[in-house]
Amino acid sequence: MSQKQAWEAVAGRWVELVRGGSIDDESRTFFALLPPPSGPTLDLGCGEGRITRELTALGYETVGVDSSPSMVGLARGADPVGRYELADAAALPSGDGSYDLVVAFMSLQDMDDIGGALSEAGRVLARGGRLCLAIIHPIWTAGGVDEDADRFVIRGSYLATVPHIRPVMQVPSVHRPLEVYFRGLEAGGLVVETLREPPSRKRLAGRMPLYLHVRARKP
Repeated sequence: MSQKQAWEAVAGRWVELVRGGSIDDESRTFFALLPPPSGPTLDLGCGEGRITRELTALGYETVGVDSSPSMVGLARGADPVGRYELADAAALPSGDGSYDLVVAFMSLQDMDDIGGALSEAGRVLARGGRLCLAIIHPIWTAGGVDEDADRFVIRGSYLATVPHIRPVMQVPSVHRPLEVYFRGLEAGGLVVETLREPPSRKRLAGRMPLYLHVRARKP
């Protein structure tokens, strides 16, 4: 089953979680990485459209793109005046240099072709444009927490690319090592400007990063 098919299957549950406030909200921390609004913005893997709506409210001229028909339909239903397009992140229907900012908030980990998605992000960015991404930190998707021993353990191989089900939310994702993401950025012609590792506020609080936030620039 592809990631697109997997997300079609859980679209309704995901909307309940997002709109019901049942997920950890890292968007405020993540938004601190974004440059000020200055031109067209692409929300890559927009899902049901929450981040697109928030970016638009902050003054960004935002277009949301997702490969799931169900998610795009839900986004359009919640925001009839917004712009949402059905497209594969690895084959975007946009011309070269169309956007000043590409945002990929918690979406790259849910895509089949991460290299293609990052190459396309680089292609559609204008010179000097930025890609800002957020993912679950790979050290978490490679393992888990031994609650009894209060320690983190890696199960299997950190270096493997394998399906992963996010705990609590129980939605499909893919574990990939950091190198895969950074090779993708390299192939897309993007240079990392800054990196943040926000910690978990609950499990092993203050001891392990739960998220990875990156801002990269197209020279």
